[in-house]
Amino acid sequence: MPQKTIYISEADLPIFDQAQAMAGGNLSSTIVQALRRFLKERLQENNSMQNFEVKVGSVAVVLKRFTGRQLARGFVASDSSGSQPTMRYTAFETKRGKIALHTQTILSLTESVIQGLSGEGEYKLEVFESIENLKSIVPSEFFDAAKASLEGLNFEELDI
Repeated sequence: MPQKTIYISEADLPIFDQAQAMAGGNLSSTIVQALRRFLKERLQENNSMQNFEVKVGSVAVVLKRFTGRQLARGFVASDSSGSQPTMRYTAFETKRGKIALHTQTILSLTESVIQGLSGEGEYKLEVFESIENLKSIVPSEFFDAAKASLEGLNFEELDI
């Protein structure tokens, strides 16, 4: 039977000992179970990555393509005075672990006609090192949803 040596740090010994006691001394099968679960989770994460195409620009709109997973989508309607434009937000985690924020600023119909944009508005794609960089840029509810999704907490388990 093949053998593998596992080195455990001093700080992790209590966890190792507790797991061995709970496994009835057969720690090998417990470690294999944990590794299977770990691999399954990682493969699911990798499989959730997909290709996205987003528009960027205002007059000459171009498509940008990247690989990632969508974290959150949000929409904030303009206020009644029209001083704040309607905004659409979409946050992604990229395959390299960065955060991409795609925004669409939807101009009022009058501004769109004047600028010849047919109501489409302006599209932007910004890339950040961390989800925390979004906090001051997007509405707090959107930020909380994107952060929860990134941390795997994007659903609430209901006991109904």
